[in-house]
Amino acid sequence: MTDQWEKSLFGSKILGKVYVNWLRKKQEHFNLFSEKKWKSRFEKSGFTISKVEGYVSPKNALYLDLLHYFSLPSLISYKLFRKWS
Repeated sequence: MTDQWEKSLFGSKILGKVYVNWLRKKQEHFNLFSEKKWKSRFEKSGFTISKVEGYVSPKNALYLDLLHYFSLPSLISYKLFRKWS
C-alpha cells in the first residue's frame, strides 16, 4: 500500500474525507509511504531494488472497495445472530 491508496477508494468518490477517515479506523495501515520513500527505506537498510511491482492498481482498488458493499447481508446476519454464515 502507498500514499495513493485512499485516492482510489470508491467510497471516497461519494463521501470524501468522511469515508476515508472512517475506513482508516477499520483498516490498520501503519506505513502508507510513497513509492519513493519505500525505495529509500529499503536502500538505506542495505537492499538493492531489482523490481518494483504494485500491490493493487488504482482501478482494482476501486473495484475492491466497491465489492465490500456486497458483504452487507453477511454483516447484518452476523449482528443479528452473532455467527458468520
